[in-house]
Amino acid sequence: MSHRPTPTGPTITSPTVHRFDSTGDAYDATQCRDDIADGDVLVVAREGVVGFLNRAWPAALTTEHGEFHTLGVFAHEVEDGQYAASVRVAREQAEALGIPLDTRYRPKPGPKPRPAVVGDRILCSDGTAHTVCSVDTITSHSGVTRRWLFVEGGSAWPADTCKLIDTTRVAQACEDARRATASIHWGIDGQYDLGDALCYLGQAAPDVLAKMADEATGRIRLEIPRLDIAPTDILYAHGARLNVLAVGFATLGDGAQQWWATVHGVTEDDRRATYPVPWDTGMAVDYAAGDWVEVERILPGLPA
Repeated sequence: MSHRPTPTGPTITSPTVHRFDSTGDAYDATQCRDDIADGDVLVVAREGVVGFLNRAWPAALTTEHGEFHTLGVFAHEVEDGQYAASVRVAREQAEALGIPLDTRYRPKPGPKPRPAVVGDRILCSDGTAHTVCSVDTITSHSGVTRRWLFVEGGSAWPADTCKLIDTTRVAQACEDARRATASIHWGIDGQYDLGDALCYLGQAAPDVLAKMADEATGRIRLEIPRLDIAPTDILYAHGARLNVLAVGFATLGDGAQQWWATVHGVTEDDRRATYPVPWDTGMAVDYAAGDWVEVERILPGLPA
């Protein structure tokens, strides 16, 4: 009869994501910073490492581990499932950055997702998010039949290259953004949680994000890694202040991951210093991970 180990602490439910320049810096921070809690997710994009704090020890879930430890067990066996939420968030972070997971932590193939229909939000292969306006099945001259998704603006994408965006977490993301704002007001490090919520809303519900930005109580000036730029941020770059309209990750032809943002000058002077219309800026993920930038980030209203 097999013995199932008893969890050593409370089940982790909402791990915070922390980002670092090196696994050495991350390891040191987990030993002395009070804001990094058991189960929090640790991302070191420059070294291709993502993991979480397993009690007192940073543990990697990726094929590269740098200065982190490795767990030696399958995902569901980590402390008998105590860190399931940490594993899930770490997987999401690694997938977004194109960082390969150790085979033990790759999600098992689940049911095939339902086909996208009109009204769904989809993430296209270039990292842009769109709403499906119509769907058609087209057979090419060579006899290949594919399902195509037509989106706003008139462009079309092969359905098999797109992913459905989960829009069921919009209300929770709004609450997360407000709670992160409360943390910031209390002097607690909440800008990354706020950024994650804004990025999710930018993909899943841009209208909700726009309303949140309109009703924001103010902005906070931050220095953050380029990878953590969120839609509605104001980015300081090229001698101008730039509204960040969208952010994402694209996979290039050689499989490399590219970070990108669509931006537009805040004022006429900013647009004269750059471009009069919205434009894209991009950088390889490896470089973007170590590139720190200055932004102004919205502060949504406090939670009720």
